[in-house]
Amino acid sequence: MSNINSKKNILLIGGHDPTGGAGIQADIESVSAAGCRPLTIVTALTAQNTRQVIKIIPQSVDNLQQQLSLLMDDYPVHAVKTGLLGSIEQFDLLASLFSSIKIPIVIDPVLKSGSGDNFLAKEIHTRYSSLLPFATLITPNHFEAKQLGDCDIVEDAAERLITIGSKNVLITGADEKTENVKNILFTSDKTLTFEYPRLPHVYHGSGCTLASHIAAKLAMNETIEDATKLAQDYTWQCLNNAESIGRSQWHPNRFYKYDHE
Repeated sequence: MSNINSKKNILLIGGHDPTGGAGIQADIESVSAAGCRPLTIVTALTAQNTRQVIKIIPQSVDNLQQQLSLLMDDYPVHAVKTGLLGSIEQFDLLASLFSSIKIPIVIDPVLKSGSGDNFLAKEIHTRYSSLLPFATLITPNHFEAKQLGDCDIVEDAAERLITIGSKNVLITGADEKTENVKNILFTSDKTLTFEYPRLPHVYHGSGCTLASHIAAKLAMNETIEDATKLAQDYTWQCLNNAESIGRSQWHPNRFYKYDHE
């Protein structure tokens, strides 16, 4: 039996999705499936289901500051993953935090939901540049990469994001209308392409699943190439074993391995 104290602690910072398909609950499940311990900070409550997002209620930055201070005073943190951020002040708080820690940081830039609802105003999108100098990896899809890189070509967007400061960029291709899904990892000196069969449904929380699992693998001392490959393989299997729970997007089955035991 493994020593529970040897588990890596992954700090998950993001919004709460009542469906459990995306957001903090998705992060918890993905990190737990990797064999790590999730620590959670909820940036915002949301009113949403698998069809639409109605409202986002950001948590105050004072509350977040207190929660982060207490948590990090008590626990060693081995990696961080961010998801939905709900205010400019939250970006400022995290930039201050990230400047003081030297651990893997994975940023999943949530700009709109899988159902197509825009989450945040354009002025908040631009604040991601304040976090990129601390990012080990940023994981945008094509839409998000073009928005954050302020250009229409994903390769140029990736180069722009690395120039701003992110050490690595993984651009996912599920939002493109291609026969197979192509994800591309850009590092400072190489480009790696990963290709997966496109699955038939639309999924709720695939990006959260991927980014959180990468953070866990990085905390476990995997290289960026291996961490992204292992997490992509895991995420594809979660989607291949997904469940239709609500009336629209399918839920990734993050504990699919246990279905067959």
